[in-house]
Amino acid sequence: MKNKILKINPLFDYITTTSQFKTIFLLYCLLAIYGSVILSIQMNNFFDGILMVFQFPIFNICFFALLFLNTIYIINTVSKQFEYYIIRLQTKRNYLSKLLKIVLVINIYMMLLFLIVYFAFYNLFHFGAFAIYSYQHYDISNAVYSVFYLFRYLLFAVLLSLIIIFLKLRIKENGFLSIMILFLIGFLMFPNSGATVSSFQLLIWRYFSLTVYESFGVELMNSLLFLILLELCISFSYYGLTKPRKRMIS
Repeated sequence: MKNKILKINPLFDYITTTSQFKTIFLLYCLLAIYGSVILSIQMNNFFDGILMVFQFPIFNICFFALLFLNTIYIINTVSKQFEYYIIRLQTKRNYLSKLLKIVLVINIYMMLLFLIVYFAFYNLFHFGAFAIYSYQHYDISNAVYSVFYLFRYLLFAVLLSLIIIFLKLRIKENGFLSIMILFLIGFLMFPNSGATVSSFQLLIWRYFSLTVYESFGVELMNSLLFLILLELCISFSYYGLTKPRKRMIS
């Protein structure tokens, strides 16, 4: 599989063997241990423990801070250390497409490694405690909802890392850092909500916390709509950065 990835993008092998990448991975390992051992130690159910950890504000702040840090590192590495490679791409569209692809591949690779470490430790304490029951007032089990929530969590996280690329390329450094800090603080400003909601949730933090909907169908529809919104943001940002600029006729 790694050889196939290398054929897609030759930068993969270089970036994933640098000391900076290994440091970020080490921090992810520490976060995985923190979530799987310390946060969930009092949970008596395998599936409930997963939800509790990935809905915990401090855990989310650390997870996304590392994700953004890794994304910024990839962008800086490609732009500063591979100038010859950028020149070969010839156009801004080709460059941006390659950048999106390498960020996507490496961040998914990092998340897979994170999940391996997380569940390796998590299973030591919770494997076998598979109490299955209806989640909230939904017509699905807590096991099914845990899989759904974790999949949505990682999918939205990957899409956010792509949006980070456009922000990094379009906004000045101070403004970019301010947006990143405000996003992370948002996990504390919009914590888990116990109220049942039925309307569309525009605040992205609601999709990384305990938000109870009138039914699972309503939550699924909200998730699909927000997924489309994220994809539209990526598409419009890509078009805005790659569209040819009109020349002024003097």
